[in-house]
Amino acid sequence: MSDKIKAIIIDDEQHCIESLEIELQNHCPNVEVISKATSAIEGAELIKNLNPDLVFLDVEMPWINGFELLEKLEKINFDVIFVTGYDQYAIKAFKFSAIDYLLKPVSSDELITAVCKVRTSVNSFNDEHLSLLLANIKGPQNNFSKIALPTAESIEYVAVNDIIRCESNGNYCSVYLTNGKKIFLAKTLKNMESLLVDQKFIRVHNSHLISEQHISRYVKTDGGEIEMIDGSKIPISRSKKNEFLNRNK
Repeated sequence: MSDKIKAIIIDDEQHCIESLEIELQNHCPNVEVISKATSAIEGAELIKNLNPDLVFLDVEMPWINGFELLEKLEKINFDVIFVTGYDQYAIKAFKFSAIDYLLKPVSSDELITAVCKVRTSVNSFNDEHLSLLLANIKGPQNNFSKIALPTAESIEYVAVNDIIRCESNGNYCSVYLTNGKKIFLAKTLKNMESLLVDQKFIRVHNSHLISEQHISRYVKTDGGEIEMIDGSKIPISRSKKNEFLNRNK
């Protein structure tokens, strides 16, 4: 990329385009809006002809929505920031897929953060990102099969069923998988809990989030201890003990 990020805005509502363009001019001077479209068909042509670095893409548009637009493209060689008024379930699908989105009306701070990530991230939007997002969007509600885990060097695409546990390391956490792999993330355990709480994961301690399906046994030691299928022994805090026992009767 050059110093300027060449961007296209695609949104069927003209006032949303104008509002976003003003926000970009005021807060993201490194973004140059090279064109705008009010339909997915027009937007696809602009992408093909102008080769943008970044596309701000509305999700809900008539005839062809933002997801369908991306599916129709031969290749995705640009970053995408979705701009949406979508429901909470779809928002969770974005988070599971490690894809940036902005909620309407767009917040200046969130816009700045999303644009900064485009400039600095090694984890650009790609076909695998899109496939995961579409699978999560179209799948059963709150039952996501895969999650994207951004590391410092890459994005790991992991089956949720392969996660045994997550362990806190301050503002970071480690994810332990059934194949013995350990993934270090720049996410707090609270972040991971918010994503996995509906996937049969339970926070049993300030430092530990575990998958219920990978529990080997509960040991009634002083305070209690949970043994996982990989042999790890997880302490259970006094405040979480009753919740854990009630869920696993």
